[in-house]
Amino acid sequence: MSHINLAACLSSTQALGPGNRFALWVQGCCFNCPECIAPAWIPQVTKQSISVGLLAKRIFTIADLEGITLSGGEPMLQAAELSALIDEIHIKQPKLTVICYTGFRLEQLQKEADCSRLDLLARIDVLIDGTYQQQQNNGLGLRGSDNQQIHFLTDIYKGQEAYFTETQRRIELHILEQNEVMMAGIPSKHLPEHLQSVFQPGL
Repeated sequence: MSHINLAACLSSTQALGPGNRFALWVQGCCFNCPECIAPAWIPQVTKQSISVGLLAKRIFTIADLEGITLSGGEPMLQAAELSALIDEIHIKQPKLTVICYTGFRLEQLQKEADCSRLDLLARIDVLIDGTYQQQQNNGLGLRGSDNQQIHFLTDIYKGQEAYFTETQRRIELHILEQNEVMMAGIPSKHLPEHLQSVFQPGL
């Protein structure tokens, strides 16, 4: 059974695509975008290895899911494993949609000889591609920065372009085990420093 190297996951978020979504972030990235919001997820080391079957079972327990959102890290570095996960969940829940973030450009992925990445593309409804450029972060939509492109690879969300590019972003703070706080959503250019000031210990 395939295993996915996870950096983190959230069973329920409404900040990373339409509806209620299961979000997972893979560990390891081949890009080093300046001002990356999650630098700890860049090293290509094992963080949390979980079998595709076990992760699928976890997803099945979540009620009223519209889909899953893949991010990282870089999902295309674990394309075969993520394809296996999507196949597994679509056996029981074929209508769950898939949104994926990647630093690679779609044209680059389509020209590659790596069949596993082409297989993953074939299972994705919306691909948001390109590396993060902080100076082009306009604070709107589901793109981190305006240089990134949104590709509707299936018809499921066509006609909702404005939702992905122009709507006000939603940021969620989730309390995890051991009182850890995780942020879900696409931050504005200055949000990280604002959060640091908010969470400064009181006198």
